[in-house]
Order: sequence, then C-alpha cells, then structure tokens
Amino acid sequence: MSKGGLYEMRCRPPKVVSVEERTCSCGYWQSIGFMCRHAATVIIKACGGEGNLVDHIDPLYLVDAYRRAYEEAIYPVVESDIPDFTKEGDRVINPPRNKRPAGRPKVKQIRSRGEES
Repeated sequence: MSKGGLYEMRCRPPKVVSVEERTCSCGYWQSIGFMCRHAATVIIKACGGEGNLVDHIDPLYLVDAYRRAYEEAIYPVVESDIPDFTKEGDRVINPPRNKRPAGRPKVKQIRSRGEES
C-alpha cells in the first residue's frame, strides 16, 4: 500500500491500483467497468476478502440490471415486415462509384541507381 489508497502490484510491468477511484494503470477497470485481475488481487489480499468484490463491480454487470433490461416483452420480427431483396424493383443496391485517383498513372518503373534493367 502506498499513500492515498494506492496499491502497487509487483508484476511485469508493475501496475498501480486505486480501489477508491476504481482505476488501474492497465486501463481495463476504467474502460470496461469490470475489475481487472490486479484490482481483484488487491481487494482480496489488502481490503478484506472475496465478499468485498461484488461491491466494486459496476452495477451494469449485476443480475438486477440484466433482469431490468429484459423485463419487457421482446416481440419477434414477422417475415412480412422484412423486405424481399431477391426481387428486382425499387430496392436495387448499386455498387459504390470508384473514382480514379488524381494524376497520371505511372507507366514505367523508376529504377534506383545501380539497378539493372
């Protein structure tokens, strides 16, 4: 443990973990919201055990958030709502227009000095 609640992990390369700010120098905890192995190790060894791990997980990853996301009905897509792209008609998708680059195309290879023809 260092000053201000910072913990140094002795690994290659060394990592710095702040449990209060939920940050790790590997960047995983900040970007994903789910703790990395460095943070989990610090919480288990220095902050008092595995029961504490759930308190440091972003609420997005908990079961309650999953249940709230899917509590409303999800209706299937009916085949009549899907457009038929196999038939020709108004829904023709054309390939993109390719523009030639500006300038004249090279016709002859430019050889370096000393290179044989």
